[in-house]
Amino acid sequence: FNGDGFVDGADLLVWQQNLGLSSGATQGQGNANSGVDGAVDAADLAIWNSQFGSAHPVPGAAAVPEPAAWILAVGGGWIAAHRRRRR
Repeated sequence: FNGDGFVDGADLLVWQQNLGLSSGATQGQGNANSGVDGAVDAADLAIWNSQFGSAHPVPGAAAVPEPAAWILAVGGGWIAAHRRRRR
């Protein structure tokens, strides 16, 4: 529910704070089965309970590309060479 990738007590707190929301509650509000009922209710608690203690990857976390090491090495070499020429 809180998007950290772990099913733990923090997710239970999100569910508790939003218990009773209906008509369009999101997963971030504690609605584990948002495609089914749109409400934060006991069915969502059952899903949390069955997945408690597991880790789930956060969607989109792997979508951010990291710069390749060779780009950093070439850039660092260029900067070092440029500084030497100036002096």
